[in-house]
Amino acid sequence: MKFLTVNYGLSRSVRGEFLDPSALLLIYDVSRDQLNWEHSGRLAVADPRPVQEDMRPSNLILHPDEIVLLRGKAGELVEKDQPGFQLSYFTRLKLTATDDWMWYSSSLKILARNLQNDVTHILIYSFPMQLDDNVKLKLERLQADQLFMLRHAAEFETLTSREREILRHQAMGKTAQDSADMLFISEQTVKTHRKNIRSKLGSPALPVLFQYARAFDLV
Repeated sequence: MKFLTVNYGLSRSVRGEFLDPSALLLIYDVSRDQLNWEHSGRLAVADPRPVQEDMRPSNLILHPDEIVLLRGKAGELVEKDQPGFQLSYFTRLKLTATDDWMWYSSSLKILARNLQNDVTHILIYSFPMQLDDNVKLKLERLQADQLFMLRHAAEFETLTSREREILRHQAMGKTAQDSADMLFISEQTVKTHRKNIRSKLGSPALPVLFQYARAFDLV
């Protein structure tokens, strides 16, 4: 963790004054797909505990679904690769297996590069949020859509612009005739498009079709 203190030049007094002691500083090793972490109050103290598999450091657990989200956000940050650029998102963490899931607001920023200028480590600063049940429910829905989008992007990319428009109509409750009237095509053409959409997306049930429309911002 030494490179962290050098990079930010934080003294003990500054850390204690300006960093939330309940916050977490996570270091994502891009090439190894591993995560190390520290409480901000213990930034200068190296944690000797080995990193466990499946992105689960000792005494810190990421919500299983959101491991995919973290990898996706890290990939987006590396792809953007602009000085000073950072990404923010919400995630669920807990410090021990017996804790309840806690929502954290996290910001990702490039921390270190190798001699070839490739990104090697990403800094993730996360602090806990106090939320009511209604907001938690909305965040869970948002996370579900983001994860769905990451997992099904390849299938969605196969849809043409017209097919996406018809999927949008269907998610909004439009009938095939409604779409035909709006797009100035025949009802049979709309039905053919709908059949092609289902085929490309793996013949999902209607609720899953609606989830595609919501996750990919068609509605």
